[in-house]
Amino acid sequence: MIQKIDLNCDLGESYGLYDGTRDQAIMPYLSSCNIACGFHSGDPSTIMRTIRLAMEHGVAIGAHPSYPDLQGFGRRVMHLSASEIEAIVLYQVGALKTMTEALGGRLHHVKPHGALYNHATADEETARGVVNALLKLGMMGEPDGPEDGDKPGGGGVPDSAHNPDSTHNPDANHGPKGEGPSDRTSSLILYAPPNSVLCDMATEAGIPVRREVFADRRYEQDLRLRSRALAGAVLHNRQDVLNQLEGFLHGTVHTYGGETKPITAETLCLHSDTEGAELLAREIHAFLTSRNVQITSK
Repeated sequence: MIQKIDLNCDLGESYGLYDGTRDQAIMPYLSSCNIACGFHSGDPSTIMRTIRLAMEHGVAIGAHPSYPDLQGFGRRVMHLSASEIEAIVLYQVGALKTMTEALGGRLHHVKPHGALYNHATADEETARGVVNALLKLGMMGEPDGPEDGDKPGGGGVPDSAHNPDSTHNPDANHGPKGEGPSDRTSSLILYAPPNSVLCDMATEAGIPVRREVFADRRYEQDLRLRSRALAGAVLHNRQDVLNQLEGFLHGTVHTYGGETKPITAETLCLHSDTEGAELLAREIHAFLTSRNVQITSK
């Protein structure tokens, strides 16, 4: 059974006069959060409020970039080139990173949202755009900067970078607020599905990856998330969520088709828009604690 796991949630997914009560109820149980960057939800005031809330609770801050799809909440695929994907991710994460640093924090990770996340699991063009953006953002984050010629200014992932047999070292991941092996780590952490094109391509490029599983979503036989357009995609029953979590702790998941498959869980996501998410956050935290599993973003 695993001894530690990160517990994350997608937050800041609101606008204007929304009071953020849901986020306030969930945040104390998390070790990291993914803050909407404005393309699927969120506005500057909401982003700033959510960053401050995370800092108050010592929760690691991540950017949650999306396709530019406010009307569809970022849950509709847009067939964009790698260059276009790179641009929209740079734009969103750059804004979140700057706001976090201006408020005295540090950006810990990036997790694509919705359709962008799901499409990048299997589509190399989309994954390449995300990875290229993270490489550039990571180089921005080096305090002293490399000597001229140490790294190519236009560094990116070649078309052949995807390697399905590649592995990563989870100990290389750096934590929030300068914690970890070195503040000169060249990349932000990427939260990505295990055994995916996005995970493998990022690993090959030297980006630290946390393999993510979902507490409240059902899996298909190929370990992709079941489409929200289909019945049974979201787990609403408390016991179903806890049963799935028990499997994750032992490296397995029970799929919608009834098979039990191996899966690697390093970070666990709960969606804040799942019905009863506030209560589920508390119960997941209690469940993990009762089994002596450390909840940490490190």
